[in-house]
Amino acid sequence: MDNSYYLNLIPSEHRLSPNFINWLTFGIQKLQDDNSSALDIINAFDLDTATGTQLDIIGTLVGISRQLDFQPRSDISSVLDDVYYRLLLRARIVWNQWKGTIKELYEAWQVIFPAGNLLIMDNQDMSMDIVVSGNFSVMERELINNGLIVPKSEGVRINYIIIEENSNLPVFSYGYDNEILGGYNSNWIREESDLIFGYGEATKDIAGYDTGNWL
Repeated sequence: MDNSYYLNLIPSEHRLSPNFINWLTFGIQKLQDDNSSALDIINAFDLDTATGTQLDIIGTLVGISRQLDFQPRSDISSVLDDVYYRLLLRARIVWNQWKGTIKELYEAWQVIFPAGNLLIMDNQDMSMDIVVSGNFSVMERELINNGLIVPKSEGVRINYIIIEENSNLPVFSYGYDNEILGGYNSNWIREESDLIFGYGEATKDIAGYDTGNWL
């Protein structure tokens, strides 16, 4: 705020006292400088704009380093750049605030990947199947698959299924009907095998329960 705002509050009887005006102006400016410095610190550690050392300090506070404990791929560094480290920090902040409910997992996902879709299936055996769809980079897929994005309770195993944004959705699944999973009229997931699931078929492209791929 401009110093004139405060100087205009001086009563008329003191406005013609130059020493008083100079003394007051000096004091106000000191406070203004302190306030400006405080705002600069806040802006420097804004997660959306912070870079380099500032992000490293935020990482220390929330408990996650830009150095991954796994090798993503032979041609990708295990030290995250600012873009992916910012994503990981946002996920960890959400993780630290999570109270353990599935509803909050959906809300957390919207904070981290607002353009992606998430489906959580509780298998009632201390495991969950998590299906995500969206346009993910290689590093984002690595972070998801290595359990660094979606919060989970201690002792719970998570099976991740990532569907690319340009995939035909929904995919087949018993007992589900939403934008990701559907019934018999939906598409089968093709994974690593060239064989897809089909009732009563055994050809070079289609196989039954033992070898066909489906969710």
